[in-house]
Amino acid sequence: MGGARMRTRWWAATAVVALVAVGGGAAVWSATPRHAPVPAALHDALTARVVRHLEADPAWATESTMEPGYQPVCEGDVFGLDPVDARDVGQVRSVYAWVFCKWLPPAEHRAGRTAQELPAEVVPIAVRLGQPDRFEVPRDGEGVYPADIRRIFPRDVRDVAFGGFPGLDAATTRLDARVTALLA
Repeated sequence: MGGARMRTRWWAATAVVALVAVGGGAAVWSATPRHAPVPAALHDALTARVVRHLEADPAWATESTMEPGYQPVCEGDVFGLDPVDARDVGQVRSVYAWVFCKWLPPAEHRAGRTAQELPAEVVPIAVRLGQPDRFEVPRDGEGVYPADIRRIFPRDVRDVAFGGFPGLDAATTRLDARVTALLA
């Protein structure tokens, strides 16, 4: 009888330890921030900030053309933040977004041009907010691009960074309308 009681106690103790371990693991897992959809209150403001930054940044102006004098015009879609639980733009340190930009030639070379024939780039980007804001994009090249995605983007937004601009058709329509107006 003593052996049966001992086995019961051992099984009960093992079950308690397992529940504590699983429960503790679940608590740690659920406390780890995940990149949920960006709150609507932040999405538009941060997308506008990313676009304004890129359109004004001298380094981005030569990103696609490698020539001075071109003006980037961009559309974007924010898909992640750091920290993930930010509820105010002032709390955000990094923004992860897809951007689609076209480069307008200098004013004297715009006559007869259309939005469809301009240099363009669609790329995931990380913008580190600060004074000044800084951007980082993956470099082109086999092997380099995937490595840069893994280096630049947090693990839980990499699928979006690898997957392509989900709203590209709508962004193209908006971007072409803006570019066409600027070419007129």
